[in-house]
Amino acid sequence: MVKDEESGLTKAFFHSFKENFRQGTVIWLILLAVGIILGIDGYVLYHLRFEHIFWTIITAVFTIAAIAYAIICLYIFPLLSRFSNSTTSMFKNSLMLGMRFLLCTVCMAVIDFIMLFVIIRIFTPAIIFGMGMCAYFSSYFLSNIFRQCEEKAADI
Repeated sequence: MVKDEESGLTKAFFHSFKENFRQGTVIWLILLAVGIILGIDGYVLYHLRFEHIFWTIITAVFTIAAIAYAIICLYIFPLLSRFSNSTTSMFKNSLMLGMRFLLCTVCMAVIDFIMLFVIIRIFTPAIIFGMGMCAYFSSYFLSNIFRQCEEKAADI
């Protein structure tokens, strides 16, 4: 829809889904495991606040890891649907793209957090269309980022 190519949107979605199912499942399982570990770490750090001398250092490391995890979550599945690469390269590229286009990353994160706030605090049924709207708005940023990457690769 972002590219004004709405003719085969559903067909393209299911084709990409079928083509990337195995790698997408592996990525989801890795993200789930890391998310659980980060959640447990965050819970422990919250309850240990200021009680240990290394709390500040550990919290800084945790915050950096949580930000990297969030950046990877924003970029990895759009990368998977657009490019063919190994799983390890997908993780690396999603983190590098997120850091390279930091302003776009922040804008996409703000869009997601606003929708999360709306869903939790204002109107819970917004979850039905809200996440799709987040993906639609984020796709404007992602299509420009991917276009720049493809142009850069073509120049090389």
